[in-house]
Amino acid sequence: MKNIFFETDVFNMSTNQYIKLILLQMLVKWCWIPVILILCCVILAYTINVAFVYVALMLVFIIIPTVLMFAYFYHSSSTEARVAILRKSIKISDSGILIDFEPVETVVYDDSSKSKVYQPQPIFYPKNDVVSVCIMGNYVKIILRGGRYKFINIPLTQIKGDVNDFLAYILQYNS
Repeated sequence: MKNIFFETDVFNMSTNQYIKLILLQMLVKWCWIPVILILCCVILAYTINVAFVYVALMLVFIIIPTVLMFAYFYHSSSTEARVAILRKSIKISDSGILIDFEPVETVVYDDSSKSKVYQPQPIFYPKNDVVSVCIMGNYVKIILRGGRYKFINIPLTQIKGDVNDFLAYILQYNS
């Protein structure tokens, strides 16, 4: 990777932040389904039978939270979640994005005084894998090809160098 233009300090994203971003994207795309189901139950309760109010309440308090829980566990165990929550530094150049991970210390459960150090392999995304770039408050979100929830979130506070130059460069980084 030649000509590194921008680099970040070592940072990570909490699992809570990552899942909030995923669930927000899911709710924007799929929120019409539970709304229509609840509206149908209310209309049926008004026109046919009051028992449909109970069905609407079951949807709101049992079924929808359960679906959100399954979505949470499904997305929190994905490879993208692992990439998001590990401590890493990111180097951006004209050829692509290199994610370099910090070593991870794991505890051996047989003997708590021993631990192993695991070094995750760096990941390189070529520039043509970048689908879009958007600014979300204090973060820059780089959306990658290969899945709806495959993205890199970079906090602007972790950028080495001038943030305005980074924003000008990254916004024209789309392929």
